[in-house]
Amino acid sequence: MIKKIAEFPIHVRLATIEDISKIKQIANKYSKELGFVNRAALLESIQRKSLLVADYGDVTCVGFVNYYPRKDGWNTVYEIATHPDYLGFGIGRFLLDSLPGPIRLKCTVDNPANEFYKKAHFTLVRTEQGRIRKLNVWERRFLYILCQGSSKVPLTISDTLSVTYGSRHKEIPKKQPFFVDIDWKDYDWLDYLMKIRAWKPVFAMVPDFTSLDQRSSLYQAVRDLKQAGVLHIGVCPKFDGAVKYIPSFCRVCISIPSRYAGFLPDPKELAGRKLHLLGGSPKKIKKYIEDNPSLNIISLDTNYQTKIASWGVLYHADTNSWAQEMNTRGMNYLDVSIYNTQQIYKMLDSID
Repeated sequence: MIKKIAEFPIHVRLATIEDISKIKQIANKYSKELGFVNRAALLESIQRKSLLVADYGDVTCVGFVNYYPRKDGWNTVYEIATHPDYLGFGIGRFLLDSLPGPIRLKCTVDNPANEFYKKAHFTLVRTEQGRIRKLNVWERRFLYILCQGSSKVPLTISDTLSVTYGSRHKEIPKKQPFFVDIDWKDYDWLDYLMKIRAWKPVFAMVPDFTSLDQRSSLYQAVRDLKQAGVLHIGVCPKFDGAVKYIPSFCRVCISIPSRYAGFLPDPKELAGRKLHLLGGSPKKIKKYIEDNPSLNIISLDTNYQTKIASWGVLYHADTNSWAQEMNTRGMNYLDVSIYNTQQIYKMLDSID
């Protein structure tokens, strides 16, 4: 008996000229917050591929985000909005998380959207005087993803702490996953593609790139994911010299060494590439980021916090250490997982 694969509705993609009228209609509903959104400026963003839209089921363009990639590496959000009829479905968060980091934006101090940015793990860096009103300046360096689909605990963590949700392809996601990882040692590619088409992740992996002989199959897998509508495709290199063969539009995914796997390419190979960190303990993640300050690390995923929680272990950000406390302060597994998640992200936010 073939099990039915759950389907999810949000699909984030690059905007086209055909989306302009709907984008303008959405923007006009928020004219006070956004001001006048210029059609010519939207066309320029389409040309440089920095205007994204979200479809919802069969309805096209129910939200959009327009941003500008600066030469210094920061991406500045110009406008982001969701049609009023589609608020509360997570569309705005999917759009915001789809931008490459680091991200900076400004929001008037009286705008309710400030709470949205705070929940999305942006940091309020300053308040400045605009031409008319005061503006909060928000920044986010990394996108944090909790990748663990089948259990209800990661779902609760994601909902409680507003953490971006991901799933491995062999798991059954409890809600729409933004990110899907593949079990590169044991997979059926056609089954994986069916799940990708049904789940509509923004970011998905191809099988690990383990040898030069794999180039043709790698490129075919990348084409398959593009045709399936995946906006960001991740490739994990597993041999020296592999990075130069990875298509420039793909994200290079670094497997932080653990007892199970891991490979660190020469940092020189990674210059100028958008990087995602796969797994690893907080100590190893922190060390890698600090040892490679020039690398463009834009996102990372981990489920380490739930693993050590199952052992009754608390992670402490201030000392970057963990300890098996006898009663874990009276907390249950879920409480410890939430605490550990908060502490890991606190540690990462503190990295200069």
